[in-house]
Amino acid sequence: MKLKSLIKEINYIIAFYNGNRRQYGYKTYWKTFLDSHIDFIKNNMVEIGLVTFIISGSSDNNLSKDDKEMVKYLLSLDLPFNFEIHTRVNNEYSYGGFKEVIKKNYKDYKYSFIIEDDYIPTHPNFMEYFLKKFKDQVIYVPSLHENCKNLGSKGDSPFISQFHAAICNGMINNKFINNNINLLMGDVDPTFDGYGYLDQIQFMQKYKEIGYTFDDITDIAHTEFFDINRGMIKYGDITKPLIIKPILV
Repeated sequence: MKLKSLIKEINYIIAFYNGNRRQYGYKTYWKTFLDSHIDFIKNNMVEIGLVTFIISGSSDNNLSKDDKEMVKYLLSLDLPFNFEIHTRVNNEYSYGGFKEVIKKNYKDYKYSFIIEDDYIPTHPNFMEYFLKKFKDQVIYVPSLHENCKNLGSKGDSPFISQFHAAICNGMINNKFINNNINLLMGDVDPTFDGYGYLDQIQFMQKYKEIGYTFDDITDIAHTEFFDINRGMIKYGDITKPLIIKPILV
């Protein structure tokens, strides 16, 4: 599959959050993140089917001053690609936003590409690496996937040892979502303290139960991940192209 022939059939979904974060505290760098994504799209994939900017409420689940400024800024731009702004209550972290947008747009696009605001593609054909992995029943190709072990602190959970999109940036085959859209929207168990991991597991675990599979790009490319304690970590075959990296500020 070639990106050039599919670019108009992809919804590129970016999740933004301007509230308290592990790495930045209460500082917000939304304009740095937003401008980086806009520049990349303008220079490399202006024909993308749709770009969705998710803005999750960061002030008691309401839009903060920064959130409103971000909306105002986006609307002031004369962007050369199709886009929409999706504002929401910040439930279930980025994954809650991804689910809402996919549910809204899955009928119109073959694929959804999901990415978080502080990560940016580095290769003009980065999506081709994800597209190469869509074989048989593969529904989701994140940058890295693994099994979860010993997550949570409030007793046993049915999600222990389930699939975990350790680095979620990646592509979803909307054809399989289309056939089973209600499985995408399950509620997260409020008694499970998984520090966000549960949202990642819940995101696709019901699809795994009915036979869909997952893959990642670690054998044909690599990505960089910034850990607040360990610094920059490389995942995948580092002899292959770097396709996504963090935006450091």
